Amino acid sequence: MKNIEVEIKVILAERKLKLGEILKLTEGSIIEFSKNISEEIPLYVDNIEFGKGIIVKTQGRFGLQIKSISKKN
Repeated sequence: MKNIEVEIKVILAERKLKLGEILKLTEGSIIEFSKNISEEIPLYVDNIEFGKGIIVKTQGRFGLQIKSISKKN
């Protein structure tokens, strides 16, 4: 079982925009989100929330430092 691959997903933020707002977007446009940059982000394993963490920079890439594991797991 340890060799079975599962999808891991981190959703940084979500927002709804009106179609008119989307049509006004150009290169360089910035879309703001209500989530604070230091806020914990959920970690999903096969679309089930597995835990939470914070975004970190590691060797020029971003990663997720796990802060908690869901007790349901």
